[in-house]
Amino acid sequence: MGYRVVNCIVRIIKLQCKCYLCLGCSYISGCNNRLLEVYLLNFDSIKKYKYRAIFILYFLMNKLRIHNYIFDRPYFRSSKKKPFLIFFVLFIGIYCNGHTQTYFGFRAGLNASKASFDNEVYKDFYKTKIKPGFTVGALLLFENKEKYGLYTEFNYSLRGKSIESSANDYETNKAMYHFLEIPVLFRVKFKKPKYDWFLQLGPEIKQWLGGKGTFEVYEPDRDIITAYNYTINFLEPLTTSDYMNVRAPNLLQLGLSIGGGLIWDMKNGNYVSFDMRFTIGHTFMGGYESGSIPNIGLVDNFEYTDNVLSLSAVYYFDILEIIRLSKNKYR
Repeated sequence: MGYRVVNCIVRIIKLQCKCYLCLGCSYISGCNNRLLEVYLLNFDSIKKYKYRAIFILYFLMNKLRIHNYIFDRPYFRSSKKKPFLIFFVLFIGIYCNGHTQTYFGFRAGLNASKASFDNEVYKDFYKTKIKPGFTVGALLLFENKEKYGLYTEFNYSLRGKSIESSANDYETNKAMYHFLEIPVLFRVKFKKPKYDWFLQLGPEIKQWLGGKGTFEVYEPDRDIITAYNYTINFLEPLTTSDYMNVRAPNLLQLGLSIGGGLIWDMKNGNYVSFDMRFTIGHTFMGGYESGSIPNIGLVDNFEYTDNVLSLSAVYYFDILEIIRLSKNKYR
């Protein structure tokens, strides 16, 4: 398998086509690609500098064994999850177009998240409600001259959950969690006279950083509701009631984002966009009743996925166009 992939890559280079698709397939396959290192050392066989750069990137990723951390996880080994791998390969191919324009910008907006529990019995006693939050971040957009693009962001997101219980353990459990998110979306743009509109689809990787929450517990002997505030703890279990100890949390999580929006050209390489997106969570936050607060006896169920609807305002600019205009200004 490894030799066939290498031969395919070499044949594509000779035809001066885009080699990125094969590199992506080769990287995901996990096959033995030692022969690629030989081609890295023989730069005479790779005429264009952009081909050399992508081979160097591939070489470094392979040496750092990044695929052991991401692509060799059980999630990706499952045959049912191959669409995520297809998206990864497709994104690599989009950027490779020789007429790619590069945009940089910022995104800010609101989100509304709702927990989706897996246990049917649990859902009979615990009802979830929508919890508002917000998202801010930076973005990169690689777009060709036609209508296809690769859109990626690096975001900080505050999202949470709101649960009402009828199981006599607590009244409500409201929490807000901190995340770092990296969505990678394949975008198709459609031009109109006064504006453009787009559709986008792709995976999202997020890192759970922590969070805080509050249990409201009814005490019938005193006929009052007592609030117990807590902070999420991923490290060694703490014995104070101010912390919720979470056993074996899934800190790295995956989801699928789908959405669209509108784009307005503000001239001179500046653009303003409205983005609406729905993200379907795939990875559980943790295990069943894996969260507990010492000395109180309250437990939390993290066996759920997070579904999020987000509305954002986006500003971005054409990097090369801004540089060109700035040079002309000072001539």
